[in-house]
Amino acid sequence: MFLWSLPVNVSPAVRALSEEGLGEAEVGSRVRVGFRTRPEAVDALRARYPQLTVASGSPIPVTIAPFVELAQPVVQAMRESTFVIDHEEPSVRALLETVPSGERTPPGLEAFVARTLAESTGRRFDIASRVATLKKGDCTEHAVLLTALLRASGHSARVVLGVVVLLGPGMAEAAGHAWVEVEEAGTWRRLDAALYRDSTGAWPGQSDVGQGALARTARLYLPTNLLDNEGPSYGTGLLESAVERTPLDLDMDVWSAP
Repeated sequence: MFLWSLPVNVSPAVRALSEEGLGEAEVGSRVRVGFRTRPEAVDALRARYPQLTVASGSPIPVTIAPFVELAQPVVQAMRESTFVIDHEEPSVRALLETVPSGERTPPGLEAFVARTLAESTGRRFDIASRVATLKKGDCTEHAVLLTALLRASGHSARVVLGVVVLLGPGMAEAAGHAWVEVEEAGTWRRLDAALYRDSTGAWPGQSDVGQGALARTARLYLPTNLLDNEGPSYGTGLLESAVERTPLDLDMDVWSAP
């Protein structure tokens, strides 16, 4: 499901907060997240998190408190078919034809991809037409296929890479992750087919035993970069950005307004 795991230190106060079953927005407004990162990542983080402070050091210590993200305006629409998001290929088009027209909305396509793809960690970063054929993959394949189906349906969408923190009863995990942003009313809205939850909180593919804990898990997203190279050399760009921008040593505690 994830790209790699990251160490995360969660205070007892945050663990207690996670037991309350709060949603992502409320949890984010009540916690601070600290980590170290490289200079290349700081400007992008400033654009998303207004309450960001930077200290001296190498890598640079960064604190976001509270962990509340600004809405990101859509500067450039992203609907084209590319080497990675090759939504004009027959396999993608054929898969889209299986989706009823009334469900070709961002929420509908998010749910469709979550139901359709089998989780597999054996893939590297398949292009959309390959994912549509194999119907399996981890978070990157979920994100690539969802982006392709959204664009093929006329929506502007892009793949985002970064870190997701999962907080819940007995759970505190951080991992490299990929998800999607789709244009909605002039801003980018997050979709995540790999960690999809329906209106009841259920996660497709999870056992009944795991459903209860996962339904009460808050997800905090830390975007580090976009898949801005969708050409044949996209693999090189991904490796470079992972080295340059992945946060190190996440530390979480409850935040109090000054």
